[in-house]
Amino acid sequence: MTLRHIFNDLQCLDHQGADAKTAARAGYFHWILSQSDITSAQQAAHSAMRWMQPTPDKSQAAAEFTRMIGETVTLAICAPLRRGGAAARRRTLH
Repeated sequence: MTLRHIFNDLQCLDHQGADAKTAARAGYFHWILSQSDITSAQQAAHSAMRWMQPTPDKSQAAAEFTRMIGETVTLAICAPLRRGGAAARRRTLH
C-alpha cells in the first residue's frame, strides 16, 4: 500500500481519541516497514509532508498520521560511540 492509499483510508475514518491514534499508528507502521532503509524513509516522508500539508479538514486519524510522518523527517541516526577498545584498556591505571 502506498502512502497515498494509507492517508486516504485514514481520511475516511471518523474515529476519535485512542481509536484514531491506533488507526494512525497501524498505517504508519505499515508504511515505515515498507521502506528499505531510514534514508529512503526520510526522503519519502519529506515529499509526503509537502503533499499532505495542504489537505484541508483532516480526520483525527489522518492528522495523527501526518504528525508521525513529520517526526520521521527529523529522525537522526547517530553512529555508535566507540569506547576505545584495547587501547583504552591499556591506558587505564589501576
